Amino acid sequence: LRSASMGSVLSVPERPAVPEGKTRICVAGFGVSHNSGMAQKLARKIYDLHSDQYEAFFYFESMDFKNFLGKVKAEEGWVESSFEKTAPEGVKTCTNFKDHGSSPLVWLELPGGKKEYIGGRDFFCDWAGKKFKDEKEIVELAGGDTPFAEPSFGDIWFDNKAQVLSGPAPALAKPE
Repeated sequence: LRSASMGSVLSVPERPAVPEGKTRICVAGFGVSHNSGMAQKLARKIYDLHSDQYEAFFYFESMDFKNFLGKVKAEEGWVESSFEKTAPEGVKTCTNFKDHGSSPLVWLELPGGKKEYIGGRDFFCDWAGKKFKDEKEIVELAGGDTPFAEPSFGDIWFDNKAQVLSGPAPALAKPE
């Protein structure tokens, strides 16, 4: 696991303007978190399979996440109609942008500076499972029929580098 050393925090990668025809999936959260891990893996999979349509932004910093969260939420361009969510019956989770204070925060950035709130890992899994309903790899990673179920403890291990992924995804290794 990577973390900032001696009380310093990692720098936040610049998020350049989103090119026309693309959507950037943004995931920010604690550097050690099974929810952040699952969201990162899912966003990375979407990017790997659809880099012609999607980019990805990741920022994972346990010491500075709450500060970063406040800054991102104060940015301009948020589509307010995306701020309220409805959780399935019996599921306790944050359902609105204003109160979101947990890790991770997932949002979409669109051309023209617009931002759409997705929610936490649970609403992101729900969104991805519906958006890519015919893609087995994504649906399975998103939790299948149970996107609001807790991820496994093994999801705490993930690539928690701060980075922006843009352009064609590297070719995926194919078994021989």
